[in-house]
Amino acid sequence: MSRDEISESDISQLAAEWLARSSAGLNSSERIEYECWLASDERHRHWTETHQETRQKLSGLSSLIPDRNSEPDPDLFALPESEANRKKWFVPASIIGFAASFLVLFLFIQKPQIGNFFPADDYEKSFVAIDFDRQFLADGTLVELKKGSAVEARFDSQRREINLIKGEAHFSVTKDRLRPFIVHAGGASFRAIGTAFNVRLSSEEVELLVTEGVVGVEEASIEADLETRPSVQEPFSNRFQANQKATFSKSSGTPLASVATVTNAEVDLALQWKHEVLDFDATPLFEAVEAFNLRNRDQIEIRDRTLGAELIDGAFRSDNLAGFVKALEVSANINVEKTRSGTYRLRLRD
Repeated sequence: MSRDEISESDISQLAAEWLARSSAGLNSSERIEYECWLASDERHRHWTETHQETRQKLSGLSSLIPDRNSEPDPDLFALPESEANRKKWFVPASIIGFAASFLVLFLFIQKPQIGNFFPADDYEKSFVAIDFDRQFLADGTLVELKKGSAVEARFDSQRREINLIKGEAHFSVTKDRLRPFIVHAGGASFRAIGTAFNVRLSSEEVELLVTEGVVGVEEASIEADLETRPSVQEPFSNRFQANQKATFSKSSGTPLASVATVTNAEVDLALQWKHEVLDFDATPLFEAVEAFNLRNRDQIEIRDRTLGAELIDGAFRSDNLAGFVKALEVSANINVEKTRSGTYRLRLRD
């Protein structure tokens, strides 16, 4: 094959493969072969140096991240007001071009099947969190369990019910207007159609914190056994909105002990147990993406064959998916598209 018959794309991929092999270590014969390959065509060295620059830029992501003990700087990742609703973000012209990666790889992260899927048979499941745990239920509802917590779930054609046996859990509920979602904890029952809320059960009280939407509460004492508990279909006696916290006494004659309106900062503090720090040190991008996808409802897809193997450094809060994507965008020549479903699609710019 003549020099002109080898495309730039083929050379880029070969250069990426050589860099990956050299990172793992070359023996003496492989080192000679590599040097001969570099010397045989000036384009070989050009693409090799381009990939090396790319790796260096991605390794600098850590400089964009705030101290891990502090909240992310909102100005760091904010878009200009006029561009807030744009679906595509573009790298400024001053950013050095991002070529390709050091290993040929195609990665398509499949978003979990969330939505109107319900099993034909009854669904029963119990979860005990040895450590922090995240579970998607049969309807797509996300349950996040604090360490040491336990829940049991029972779904059928009429109802979706959860019994919080102990500990604390946050629920991001999939909408199903025909089957209300009800969480029982202590003597209270919390009902939502499609919303998000946190329930904490202690020896003396039950605490509800609504993080999204509206939650109805029934204070009447209900047996803990899901077998004997009737489905709750009537309107609930109390309703609480986002950023409201309600505490219920398990022993008092007046179950509703207190109601308070809380700030977003107070909500974040109360739910701090949910947020891990993801620390990447020469981590392939596809592994970092997988770590975020496992911890977030919104997802990231890598849509370029050579992008996923790039090595990155940095520390991010696990819930700061948008910040992670924005850091990638401003550090490299990546196109970012956000779909209506909330998925971020990453591609190399042409």
